[in-house]
Amino acid sequence: MYRYLKSLLRAEGIEAIKSKKMLGKLENVFPNKKYSFGQKNKNIKFYVIKRNYNFNGFFSNLIFVIDHLKFAKKNGMVPVVDMENFKTVYNDLKEINKTSNSWNYYFKKISKHSLSEVYRSDNVYFSSDKRIFNKEINEDRNLIKIYQNYVKILPIHIKLFKKIRKNKFKKKNKILGIHIRGGLEKIVRGHSLPPRPQDILKISVEIFKKHKCDKIFLVTEDLNYLEVFRDYFKNKLITLDTPRSKSKMFGSHNLHFTNYNRTSHRYKLGREALIDALMLSSTNVSLFTTSNLWRFSIIMSKKKKVVYQVKTGSKSKNRLIARWQWYLKYLFPSIFGNINCKIVRLK
Repeated sequence: MYRYLKSLLRAEGIEAIKSKKMLGKLENVFPNKKYSFGQKNKNIKFYVIKRNYNFNGFFSNLIFVIDHLKFAKKNGMVPVVDMENFKTVYNDLKEINKTSNSWNYYFKKISKHSLSEVYRSDNVYFSSDKRIFNKEINEDRNLIKIYQNYVKILPIHIKLFKKIRKNKFKKKNKILGIHIRGGLEKIVRGHSLPPRPQDILKISVEIFKKHKCDKIFLVTEDLNYLEVFRDYFKNKLITLDTPRSKSKMFGSHNLHFTNYNRTSHRYKLGREALIDALMLSSTNVSLFTTSNLWRFSIIMSKKKKVVYQVKTGSKSKNRLIARWQWYLKYLFPSIFGNINCKIVRLK
């Protein structure tokens, strides 16, 4: 009973899968400090991009890497990404694509130097666990340029994306792409308040009709949103077969992430997030709630498109208040205030 009550008083997190202990020499490294692990590469300053926080989303990790790539470039250092010793929630127990570094599950290596070589070298520096520049990627031309120059998606994922797009999207169709965050977004402090299902549906219908769309492509991890859209749009709705779960006031908000029985589940979750963004980038009109996924879908897009953002305000930065804030507003708007949706056209 005590554990259950305690769980209701705090926001859930998602942890990296437990595996072998991190290499001893890397357990207590600090930023802006030189480390020597051997005699190799005395004339190269390596900058290891790592993140100790183990509960960040796929595109949060990606923007973090790009942010520190900018720092490395500015300071004449050779960047390498270590998501092998400093694990993310997307690291699986077994090797994927012949690597244990989850960065290389999805992207090509940033430089020609391997982690084993770096950790035998003389001049090694480590990133902090926080972003440095704190600009949104779709608002910073320098970050976009670094993404385009350094971050290369593996061909196997591009091939899969093109296959799915060919199967799901017909060339003659005008498609409205929508990304709605639910689940953990409802309870994580400082994050935006997800819109109520009936409100985002109403907004979507208006935009769908305004731009004379033929189909709607929905990305969400929350079954509550999917069911509302499926009931209304029926065969006009396009979705991908990805894990989803229903978030409940007194229950879990991330069962689709933690309790899903399939091989290489964590790796596949990252791949699905990447495919979602690529698919959204191929739509004609876009409608999004606040997330890093939609920001990347915009810069990935090769289309001239119309983009709308739904702004709802943010939750409290107090963990206890944030845990209940969305539900209190949803259930008792006359007491705690509505979840108001403001529609902003970005493009």
